[in-house]
Amino acid sequence: MKKITIDGVEFVSYDTTHNILRGKLVKKEHLKHTYWGNNLDSMWEFFTDFLESPLTIEWKNYDIAVKNLGTYAEKILDIFLELEQKKPGFKIIIISET
Repeated sequence: MKKITIDGVEFVSYDTTHNILRGKLVKKEHLKHTYWGNNLDSMWEFFTDFLESPLTIEWKNYDIAVKNLGTYAEKILDIFLELEQKKPGFKIIIISET
């Protein structure tokens, strides 16, 4: 099982957030060929069509991501929670640092 960790401290803008996620989830040899625009719709398409499972994402400092991105961070979490229900082998874990 593949496991990645993301840190909400690094999520300072929409573009930065998508760049971080894409960098951790798309294999380097596929970066030039994978369409994942910096928006939630294309992120959802990547996760549902191309993401290899099983995968666990550990999200540290979620609360800081919400401070930085507001409801956008909440929408990303909603996507992850929906994927847990729809994509076998996908899991999201929120790690509280406080």
